[in-house]
Amino acid sequence: MACLKMILATRTGCAIPMLELSRKCTEYGGYTVSPTGQIKGLIYAPFVRFIREEYCVDAEVVTGITADGIARVFQEAEFLIASVYDSIRWPDREPVSKGDTSF
Repeated sequence: MACLKMILATRTGCAIPMLELSRKCTEYGGYTVSPTGQIKGLIYAPFVRFIREEYCVDAEVVTGITADGIARVFQEAEFLIASVYDSIRWPDREPVSKGDTSF
């Protein structure tokens, strides 16, 4: 949500509170809350639908992108949000799962 907040602020000049963005994203299924109150990490497809419908931000989910691929994304995209794990610090380690979102 911090990345989205900055993108929207850049485009509009208005800083929308992250809690407001998060709640609205949850309405679209971007976050799910368990009966015990635990929030699952951001779910990309509903997040993309949320930002398209609410803020007219064109987006797509891209998986399996390489570092070279990121440079190519910037030839066409205004922004990129990359989802990474802390294990990125150790290239020899495999992350638990993979996924990224680009704009």
